[in-house]
Amino acid sequence: MSPKLLIGQAIGKYRITQMLGEGGLATVYQAYDPTTLSYVAIQVLRPEISQDSQARKKFKQQNEIFIKLRHPNIISIFDYGEIEGIAFSVSRFLTSTTSLANIISDKQLHLDEIDHILRQIAFALDHVHTQGVVHRDVKPINILVDENHNAYLTDFGVAIIASSSSHESNSIVGTPAYMSPEQWADKRITAASDIYSLGIVLYQMITGQVPYQADTPMAIMLKQLHDPIPPVSNFRKDIPDEVEQIIYKSLSLEPKLRFSRASEMAIAFSNALAKAKTHHPQTKKDLPDMQYSKQINPWVSGSFYLFSTVVLIVVLAIVSSNIPWYILPIVFIAGLLALTIIGALQLRNDKSLSEKNFINLMIETLKQLPLLSKLDSSKKSKTGEK
Repeated sequence: MSPKLLIGQAIGKYRITQMLGEGGLATVYQAYDPTTLSYVAIQVLRPEISQDSQARKKFKQQNEIFIKLRHPNIISIFDYGEIEGIAFSVSRFLTSTTSLANIISDKQLHLDEIDHILRQIAFALDHVHTQGVVHRDVKPINILVDENHNAYLTDFGVAIIASSSSHESNSIVGTPAYMSPEQWADKRITAASDIYSLGIVLYQMITGQVPYQADTPMAIMLKQLHDPIPPVSNFRKDIPDEVEQIIYKSLSLEPKLRFSRASEMAIAFSNALAKAKTHHPQTKKDLPDMQYSKQINPWVSGSFYLFSTVVLIVVLAIVSSNIPWYILPIVFIAGLLALTIIGALQLRNDKSLSEKNFINLMIETLKQLPLLSKLDSSKKSKTGEK
């Protein structure tokens, strides 16, 4: 039966509305759930695979495990079953999302954006691994990002139970550019394999490409085993040295040399960025607008204007004997304007406006006012006449 024939049909209480995509094992649809009055994503085992009773049994066993994966950054299933020979699983349906792969191809990610996505996916993987599951296909296309910049790990179609020892469970499965050395060698797969794949994702988020590229899977494997990792600094100059070391560690050929947990890698990355910012503070133009928050010197606050006003009144008192009464408001407003300009410059962290030279600069600024300059000249002229 063609996958499109299910559109408009019902599987249990779920009515299929449209097809979202096809994979090697299953087809994914959007469906309407009348119980919750909302849309869900429903994964249906492909007909040629569902005819195999062993495949249906394995699909059920996997769903029994995956339904336990409850984490805010995981697209987990909440229902599954088999109706009239159709095996299916149901997960929440996210609107306004795009894959990380699309984001990477569209723009260069800022390091803070990378940090945010990496932490969310890393902690999601930690949860997966504590449940005894290995994803086996961590890659940007399987990471969704919503309009609020939250990332979600999805597609557990080839995930396995880490404790499984059968050859079928450890068969060579995955996407070549993101596969760990032990996946190529058909060895026992552990959480370290996902950490390697996450290291490739991190490399791609930083550089825009995977470290090893070739025309065939075998050529990719040979490069992975024999070629050095191209330094990320070849692609970007804003990368701290420690980030380079984090990538090298996560992509170690030997699993035991990698990070022990995905979150350990994410925390190391965050710490490396924080350390770099301490030594090389970033400016507003270096940061995304949504993440920029400027710290204002507490000295430049109410006390600044109180002190400034007192000084202005003193200056006015000194020169008031030479100013007609109706000119005083103009001088006062002009003086406040000058002080406001000085304050604005100070708020922009102009280093020339330190507390030490502020009073001198303020007085010099007031002297530049046309009216005060005229009065000063008039005063000097009268003194000369005497």
